[in-house]
Amino acid sequence: MLRSNTQSARLLTRSSVLAVAISLGAPPVSGYQLVRGPDFVWAPELRPVGYWVANAGNHWLTVDQVVTETRAAFDTWQESEHMGLSFSYRGTTDQRPFDFFDGTNTVGFSSRERMSQLGLSEVTLAVTSWLSVIGRDVIAEADILVNPAYNWTDVVDSGFWDLRATLVHEAGHFLGLGHSGVGRVGERGLVEGSSVMWPYTFGRGSSLGRTLTADDVTGAAVLYPGPGAPTGRIHGIVHRASGELVRYAHVVAFEPLRDHTVGAWADGEGNFEIAGLPDGQYLLRVNPIPAHHSDGAYFFPYGRVDRDFSVTVVAQLVLVSGGQATEINIEVLP
Repeated sequence: MLRSNTQSARLLTRSSVLAVAISLGAPPVSGYQLVRGPDFVWAPELRPVGYWVANAGNHWLTVDQVVTETRAAFDTWQESEHMGLSFSYRGTTDQRPFDFFDGTNTVGFSSRERMSQLGLSEVTLAVTSWLSVIGRDVIAEADILVNPAYNWTDVVDSGFWDLRATLVHEAGHFLGLGHSGVGRVGERGLVEGSSVMWPYTFGRGSSLGRTLTADDVTGAAVLYPGPGAPTGRIHGIVHRASGELVRYAHVVAFEPLRDHTVGAWADGEGNFEIAGLPDGQYLLRVNPIPAHHSDGAYFFPYGRVDRDFSVTVVAQLVLVSGGQATEINIEVLP
């Protein structure tokens, strides 16, 4: 993950988020992440949010193909009736991703040399960066950079790297979402129903990341609630039997009648809130970040994440009714 901050006369600050890196197995279940909380959203005066595609292809795709896949990726997010933000494609541009403070939200390929200058690893598939207004902490500009070194494709399940699936993930960051851990595991890794905001790629040849899950849509709707977006919430504290708070635990709500899985993360003081839930009876599960996943993959401070507890399932179903909030404190198993 690359993070940096700078200032200019326009009172903007920059931060970058590593989007997709390498494939790892055995994912846990967790939920959507608001990378800076529910208020880190696109400035109202910039909506609908415009974006441009860099006027540069690579060895595998033409600029027209990149435009088609980029537009499809952004359209995937705004198709949800519960998400109240729309995008506007503005055309191609000679600007390049991560040419900061240019007033252009640019999506596309850069060069290997530019990636090296930015300190990005060669295994990085793509990365998103925001500019935010100092004092308001709202998004004012964002770019998506795609690594040109990979063999990209616009063909479903071709055996190459699916550009649209990667850009759907990046468009989630563009919205202000962080990483989810909602993953469903099959014999060969992640399968259908896994969140597109999972921090690691589904693998070469997979187009699974083209389809949003309930967890993805809920995260977007919490940031930008549209008409009729569910408003139910489950919130509380994750703690041990001793009363000690558990930091950065995964808390997941599963509604079996809907096959609806949505989760969120406890903060550094054990507080959690899963918002955007439709009415129903939910099974709650809490689990730590897997040992082979880094704290940074989920944007948590290194060395602060509690991992020394067991997966815990709450014994009783938790009712969400009338779009209201339900409070429950969860004691994890040692």
